[in-house]
Amino acid sequence: MAVDGKLKHVVDTLDLLSSVMPCPAYILDVDTENIIYASTYPLFVGGYSTIEAKSSGKKFFTLISAPEDRIFIEGVFEKIDEFYNKVSLEKAHNFSISFRSCLKFFQKFFVASFRHVFAIFIVK
Repeated sequence: MAVDGKLKHVVDTLDLLSSVMPCPAYILDVDTENIIYASTYPLFVGGYSTIEAKSSGKKFFTLISAPEDRIFIEGVFEKIDEFYNKVSLEKAHNFSISFRSCLKFFQKFFVASFRHVFAIFIVK
């Protein structure tokens, strides 16, 4: 998926930062539900590739979740949408949302707990 010109600077900066961060980073477009950026680690998260993450979009997060956490993950996205719809765009960047969930590794049921952090940014 091509990155819009307005996002190029953001993506380039995140790519630079993610090369030194010990955790994967991604940009999820909440309107289209596409993952428009994912860290370029050979194994993005849980043994899944960046390509798998991007091709699955928002559904990637439920696909990699332990079965018992899938409903929880879907609920998290609903709550994130609810929260950010109530906050003015000018104040949205002041908030982040974090939660823990179990992810399955290498498409098997070896699971581990991961912390997710969602932060909104608006590209003008």
